[in-house]
Amino acid sequence: MNAAPHESETELPGRAAFERMAALFAQGRHEQSLDICLQLMRTHPKMVNAISSAAANCIMLRRWQEAVDYAQTALARGRKTLPVYDALASACGEL
Repeated sequence: MNAAPHESETELPGRAAFERMAALFAQGRHEQSLDICLQLMRTHPKMVNAISSAAANCIMLRRWQEAVDYAQTALARGRKTLPVYDALASACGEL
């Protein structure tokens, strides 16, 4: 999972929700973490980290196709980081 939002993303009102999502991920509560990702994606569509974090949560939940879809979306929106490529490769390897 991505450690922190981009600098511009930390200024968004969704920062507290992002931090709660990250804490849930760290606790292994991936379903709840994914729920927050999905909420953030609806309310803060420019928060690309929510999309890449959704991919990471889907990996942990073994939802391979969803992980691929979220990782590809994150890449298309410019989130070209090693964790996103790793999520994409991991999920593709399980399909």
